Formats: sequence, structure tokens, C-alpha cells
Amino acid sequence: MTKSFILWTAALLFFLPVSQAWAQEGPPSSRVPPGAPGRQEIESARAREMLDTMMIWKLTKALDLTEEQSVRVFPKIQALQKARKEFFQEKMRRYRDLSKQLRDDPKNEEAIRSKILTIRDHEADFRTREARVKEEIAGHLNLRQQAELILFEERFPREVRHTLEEIRRSDHPSKATAPPREMRRRPLPPPTE
Repeated sequence: MTKSFILWTAALLFFLPVSQAWAQEGPPSSRVPPGAPGRQEIESARAREMLDTMMIWKLTKALDLTEEQSVRVFPKIQALQKARKEFFQEKMRRYRDLSKQLRDDPKNEEAIRSKILTIRDHEADFRTREARVKEEIAGHLNLRQQAELILFEERFPREVRHTLEEIRRSDHPSKATAPPREMRRRPLPPPTE
């Protein structure tokens, strides 16, 4: 089978549940009026789904996975993405707890120390689990694919940030950065007679 089969399979895995829901009731955000509570969360979830789909597609292309590798690697990548999301949410909750502690009772050093330790322990635990899953994924890849994966993990978030910045600039031209000095129009000198 070919790469196109793998790409179609990956797309199908992500779009099928979404398309079934839309077919029944339309896109979730269309059922919630603009500005209503919950609309932003729905749109954020849709954006995350599209981003995950794009990541899988680009990763498949970058790694040049076989069908067998795809079947073994994609579930682990999805599990890793889910674990990262849960880690980040819990991390933010713990940061809020620490911030609240500092605001409410800044002199209680024992409580502050305890919250700091739980943050550090939580992060260390996640990094250990993350490293274990990455090793499992690497076990299904050849050396070139492992190198491509390392580079992809560094490059993809940067590409996403760049794309989002371009979208923001196109949506809000006033927020766009000024062109470099060399590209700015200079006024023409007054005509001489």
C-alpha cells in the first residue's frame, strides 16, 4: 500500500467522528449563537482537532511511514498528545493553586513549599512517562525516521506559531508589523524647475 493510503486512513480516523456529528446536527459552533457561553470552547476544540489532523498528516509525510508502522505509531502518538494536554491542564491548575496561596497566605512557607514540590513532582512524573512513550515510538522507527521525528517535534510548533501569526495579521491589518525600513516608501523630492 502507498503513502496516500496511510494519509487517507489517518484523515479518516480523525474526520469520521466529526463528520458524523456534523451530518446529524451541523457543526457544533453553528448551534451556539455568537458570543454565547461555550462557543469559544467548541471552536477551540475544533481548532485543536484540525491541528492534530494536520500534525498527523505532516508527520506521516515527514517520516514516510509504512502501513505497519502507522498502525503501531499513531495510537502511541495520540496517547502522547492526550497525556500532554492533560499534563498542561493539571500544571495550570497547580500554578493557580500556588498563585492563590501566595496571594492569600504568603507567610505560610510550608504550604508554599508543598505546592512547589507537587508542581516539580508532577512535571518529573510526566517527563518520565513522556520519555517512555517516545522510546516505544522510536522502537517502531528506523534511524532516519527517529531523526526526522526529533526534527519534526522541534519544527512543527514553530510552523504552527508562524501560520497563526500570519492569520492574525491578515485578520487585523492594523496589527501587522510595519515593513522593514528599506521597503518603506520614501517621499519623492519636490520637483525642481
